[in-house]
Amino acid sequence: MDIIISEPLGNMLFNERMLESFLIARDRFLKKDGIMFPTYVKFFAAPFFDEKLYQETIAKVENFWKNKQFFGIDLSILKDKAILQKLRQPVINAYSDEMNLAKGEFQIVDFRTIKVEELNALSYEFHLRTTKVGVLDGIGFWFDAIFKGTAEEVVLSTSPSAKTTHWYQIRLLIKDRIGINPGQDINISMKMESNKWQSYSISLKVELPILNITSQFKKYDLKDPVY
Repeated sequence: MDIIISEPLGNMLFNERMLESFLIARDRFLKKDGIMFPTYVKFFAAPFFDEKLYQETIAKVENFWKNKQFFGIDLSILKDKAILQKLRQPVINAYSDEMNLAKGEFQIVDFRTIKVEELNALSYEFHLRTTKVGVLDGIGFWFDAIFKGTAEEVVLSTSPSAKTTHWYQIRLLIKDRIGINPGQDINISMKMESNKWQSYSISLKVELPILNITSQFKKYDLKDPVY
């Protein structure tokens, strides 16, 4: 086969695990110098500030679970656990690039070379430097799909600064908000483990090395987002 054309891209690139069938088709049918559309992806991450989103997320849970007299039952003992569970839901929507506290950093996911089995456990690291004052509420993710033929490249961007697509962007809220100043280094580590729901569980670690601040949060459920 000379060319494979497919749309295997999910929210946060990997959701629904459609990339697996794309790569299997490559391995079975595509000749050595064949073309894949899309060819590769730039997978971006950036820290963002969105106080309204953060406070509304907390309030949606807290207003109910702080109730100490719910038909005679004290629900407040479960409030903290309920808030953590809510924070583990990825947020899918379009947000403004103005909310980003640093320029997005990307890692390459090359569909021509990545192996199918690599999709079972994915790890990415991003190293950024802040450009604004704000409060770090979480990390935003998006991707640019690159179509590379024999001539120029064509880019399909899902960036906050591009025209909105049906993929939007995905944001992961962190457990503890962090004050940010311009010029601070931020290291982001994420791990994605595939699961039986055709999706991923995500672990996120955010470090500000100069301030010796670390925020870690596990078990974001990519199959259970909020819109």
